[in-house]
Amino acid sequence: MYKDYISGGLGNPSNGNVFQYINLFYLTSPMSNDKYTRIKWDAGCLTDILNGVADRINKIKNDSGIEIWGFDTKKLQKRYLNEFTVMLYALGQGDLEIAKTLPMIEKITGLLNEKGINGSAFESIKTAVSGDYMEAIGKLKDAFWSNDEKVISEVSLGLQGVLYILKLNNGNTDVIKDTVLEIMQTLQYSDIKYVKSIWNILKQLIRRVFNEDDIYQAKLAEIFEKCMRSYSYQGKKGDKYYFEAMYNCNMTLKSYHDQIIENDFSLNAEMKKTINYVKSMGIFELLTIWE
Repeated sequence: MYKDYISGGLGNPSNGNVFQYINLFYLTSPMSNDKYTRIKWDAGCLTDILNGVADRINKIKNDSGIEIWGFDTKKLQKRYLNEFTVMLYALGQGDLEIAKTLPMIEKITGLLNEKGINGSAFESIKTAVSGDYMEAIGKLKDAFWSNDEKVISEVSLGLQGVLYILKLNNGNTDVIKDTVLEIMQTLQYSDIKYVKSIWNILKQLIRRVFNEDDIYQAKLAEIFEKCMRSYSYQGKKGDKYYFEAMYNCNMTLKSYHDQIIENDFSLNAEMKKTINYVKSMGIFELLTIWE
């Protein structure tokens, strides 16, 4: 059923449809840790899918630049299609059938660049494929420190791709985990206008990077609590940026908490303490997330 749906192409060009389509492809791929049936693709079917992606990209006007936080249909679709292309490129490093379509994937990446996509995720994964993981991660960190909203999601996407390449080659994934922790630690002090939105992007990244064990649970709990304390003073006074940062940080904390439970790990003392602190703040919008 999933394969038939994906093979049918992008269909209705709505944001929700494109996101659902690409998310389902991810969930049924080896890159996902979710419990979905894995789909094995042949090069012919993928070529048809990629032709549809290229056709959709070509219909997007050049003056419609990517806008991560906005609601412009074309801008969001470019973001989603870029994620799909980057994901396929990474998957192609371990799948012979997908590998046959790599030249076409690179061509589509070029089309996306012409439409305003930053391309740092794709370039970092290419660097990782060559074996230089530290340079790949360095490129992504440089992009993150730029505080450019147009490229921050590329950092998340790139780190997930590099993580997959590392696992494929039995590499040490601790370097990715340490990088994500380093990024998270900066969010206590970074420009709040960016921070409030960055937490939404990190939510998915944190779930994927810290999915296999809970040894980083105490470090994550400490960062979450420090950030919540940092935002709370102005947030409680009604500052909208700090309140949004609190809310989104709390949402990311809840997402990580849920993953711990789903993976049958136990909440350690540090995580329980952080969650209790958030609840003790007595803010209705934060409390409802934990109901």
